[in-house]
Amino acid sequence: MQEHMQEQLKNFINELKSAKGLSTYDEATTKQIIIIRILNILGWNIFDIKEIQPEYPVDPQNSNEKVDYALAKDTDNMVFVEAKAVSVDLENWEEKFCNYCFKNNVVIGVLTNGISWWFYLPRAKGSWYERKFYSINLVQQDVDTVVSHFIDFLSKQNVMSGKSEENAKKTYESRQKNQIIKKFLPQAWNTLISSEDESFIDLFNNMLEKISGYRAESEEIAEFLAKNRARLLISEEQPIQVSRRTREIESVPQIEKERASAYVRSGYTGKGINAFVFNNKRYEARSWKLLLLSVCNEINKLHKKDFEKVLSLKGRKRPYFTKNANELRVPEKIRGTDIFVETNLSANSIVSLCEDVLSLFGYKNSLQIESD
Repeated sequence: MQEHMQEQLKNFINELKSAKGLSTYDEATTKQIIIIRILNILGWNIFDIKEIQPEYPVDPQNSNEKVDYALAKDTDNMVFVEAKAVSVDLENWEEKFCNYCFKNNVVIGVLTNGISWWFYLPRAKGSWYERKFYSINLVQQDVDTVVSHFIDFLSKQNVMSGKSEENAKKTYESRQKNQIIKKFLPQAWNTLISSEDESFIDLFNNMLEKISGYRAESEEIAEFLAKNRARLLISEEQPIQVSRRTREIESVPQIEKERASAYVRSGYTGKGINAFVFNNKRYEARSWKLLLLSVCNEINKLHKKDFEKVLSLKGRKRPYFTKNANELRVPEKIRGTDIFVETNLSANSIVSLCEDVLSLFGYKNSLQIESD
């Protein structure tokens, strides 16, 4: 039975890894397409409110305070699951959710946006931050590891038997925690500087502005990182030494060119664009900014009545689309609307955003780009 569960989970997670438009999922879609599906695979009867009760009240004095799902409700092994939309930053909800868990003395609390799953031990000692014992990311982490921990912490059999709490405590108290962190520090750094992460580019740009008085275009920073990637990467074969007192890296071995190639991001950084094809029609576009604006203009023509759906597309720190231009770094107004779009994005980020816009309106895998 467990082998069947493992196979189902692996297949579903692999589907998600290749899925387009995940960032467009609102909370209801995230629950229906991802969270309920995973709970069902883990053995929970989604049609039995004794096993999964939606909208479980958490405060007797306030009927509006509810958690999305209570597993094994009103038992000594009760688990809370709070769900958010894929694009939501879980940090903004962490403290509130953890207070729900602590006040109701649940065994395990799970805060998720469908892709990230944060696990808490409410009965452990320490602050709510310290009681967070594990994090799963369905897209970035190894599938076998994700499947193993889902079953350990959240399968019906383990929750009902109390095994989930035992597994959680072992993970929380594991002496391997620091060793695992040290092992993956180089990989986390290498992935960060190779991924064109928006938050990292913003942080980089803030420092550049502080030093020079000027901000760069996101694409300029992406090209700088790509050009210097080999020098910035840290060898994962040798652990880095971190001083507890100074928090500085004491030695950074030079990485071989062969290892650097593993982190070269495929895509459009450093490339120009000539044109794109959408709906079997070719459009000239001599810049990545023009690509974004052209796609937005075409979708607005085709879906004028519900074009405002693009307002649901948000980055980690700020929206991509808004009616308030002051919320964006470099806003451009979309023709025939009162909506602005952020244009200070790298080439890869612009392509990704265009695909999300098209997916939002049902045009999946419909964009073809002609680049240098």
